[in-house]
Order: sequence, then structure tokens, then C-alpha cells
Amino acid sequence: MTDMQKAAARFADDVSEHELEIILDQGVHRHLLFKAPGHSFYWFEIVTWPGSLVIRGDVSDHAFSQQTTFILNLAEDMLPYFRGNGFNPSYWVQKVRGGEGAKRYSPDAFRRQVVEELKTYGADAQLTAAVREELLEDSDLRTEEAAREALDSFSAGDFRFHDTFEWDLTEFTPQFLWCLRAILWGIARYDEAKADVPEAAS
Repeated sequence: MTDMQKAAARFADDVSEHELEIILDQGVHRHLLFKAPGHSFYWFEIVTWPGSLVIRGDVSDHAFSQQTTFILNLAEDMLPYFRGNGFNPSYWVQKVRGGEGAKRYSPDAFRRQVVEELKTYGADAQLTAAVREELLEDSDLRTEEAAREALDSFSAGDFRFHDTFEWDLTEFTPQFLWCLRAILWGIARYDEAKADVPEAAS
């Protein structure tokens, strides 16, 4: 099972007893509360208004906005923005407008970038060994600042790392990914609830 599959399974367990309470449902103005009866572990709520969606609760808070909505006169509802795109954090993070950090420095992301650069360069065994010893196995590179300083100061013969300021040394936080799953899961529960409501007689 991959890390992504494990995270999805943990999320499903977190919300296995959650119920939906529709507090407000007036067009694109919504207030949806999700929690398990009897306790508040992993509760969350989704609030929408034209061009915006906010999720907040026990795990973390994030605000999304489709700012081109009004300029291009597109649909103002944010729910379709999340429907039908699979699980796509790289797409959704482009619309984050506030809340807690969606990404943070990751030593694993740093190591992946270094290894990818060595592959592109076609590094020989001697250079690879030097990089492994000075960068990949350095347990002190716990912050992005330390990692970038190490990259800038590294040299082996004629080799230097170039344009490292463009490298993305971050990963999505588990909290942000949890909230994205919660949005998708919450929208599905809302859609089910709306589908169960019989249409008014004409």
C-alpha cells in the first residue's frame, strides 16, 4: 500500500461516523457541518459563497478563492471546482488564499531534487559519493535555509549546483491533504443529501 493509499484509509477511518448537518443552503451560500455524534474529533465545516470556499475544523483551516470568477463571468459556485478532478492537490493549491500553510520544507523533497540533478548531470561514482556524504546523509539539514546553504556551498571538482533558488524543496502538509480529502468527501455527502430530497411538486 502506498503512502497516499494509507493516508486515504486513515481519513476514511477518521470520518467513518461523521454526519452532515446542513446549517445554511441558499444557492452558493452554504454552511455544512460534519461531525460524529457525541464527540468533536476530526470535525470540520465547509462554508461557501460566490467564488469562495473555506474549510475549518479540528485538523486545520484553509480558504480557497476562484478570483477569475467575476472577471470572466464564470460560474460562481466553488463546489464544481473540486468535483470531477480526482485528487489533485497541485491544482487546488493554486487557489489557496488564506489559512494555515499548505506546504512546508521536506528533507525528502530536498534529497529527491539533488538526486534528480545528479541524474541530469550524469554524475560519476566519485561525484555521487561526495554528494551522498555531504548532502544526502547530512542529518543537520532540517530546515530549508540550511539545505539551501549546503547546496550553495557544495563543490566537487568543477561541479556546482546551479539555479537552486528555483528548486521546490517543499511538500504538501498532511493537514492540507486531509482537508482536501474532507472537501471531496463532504461535497459527496452533500450531493447525496440533495439527491435524496424529493423535488417540490410543480
